[in-house]
Amino acid sequence: MEDLNELTDLFLQCKTCYEYFVFDVFEQAYFAERGLHQPKRCKNCRNGANSGDSNENESKQTTVTCASCGVETTVPFKPRKAVFCKLCYTQGRDVSTEE
Repeated sequence: MEDLNELTDLFLQCKTCYEYFVFDVFEQAYFAERGLHQPKRCKNCRNGANSGDSNENESKQTTVTCASCGVETTVPFKPRKAVFCKLCYTQGRDVSTEE
């Protein structure tokens, strides 16, 4: 392990939020002792990514209307074409065959 006096704080850019964060000498020593690489994400982004925060996932949900049966549902993306509810999708319904 390197002597703490030989290390200096590093300013790294987070790969997720692009903010700069300090990788201080104590963290560097901790990572070095365990054979870990320097972090690529700030503490906030690391904690958020590991927590499985459901609020983050909920905010990415989009409410849509099924193109086949008209029921309202949510999808985890912004659709660019017709979207089907789970039931219609699994039954293979097609908009062109339904009237």
